[in-house]
Amino acid sequence: MKSKTALFKFLMETFNKPAALGQNGIGDETYGKTSCIYLWNIQDNWGITRREMETKLEINGFKVNRRWGRAYGTFKAYDATEVHVSYFKGYHWNE
Repeated sequence: MKSKTALFKFLMETFNKPAALGQNGIGDETYGKTSCIYLWNIQDNWGITRREMETKLEINGFKVNRRWGRAYGTFKAYDATEVHVSYFKGYHWNE
């Protein structure tokens, strides 16, 4: 699994934009030993669709949870995706 540093480098090189926690809709969460980066408002922040972003990430070796935030029933799908990265002390790491 790739690191958050590798993900941020990929985003900066691919989209020529800053990529860090709290910038351009980037958030994080750590659940036990699982660390995730969330890319929110993909269309507005990165200029491509969620599906295009997920495909680009997967082609470049990142583990994407395509099922996260999808529409079910009356709920609208998020314009966001979840990317699994190697462990780091992200938000809630100590809970």
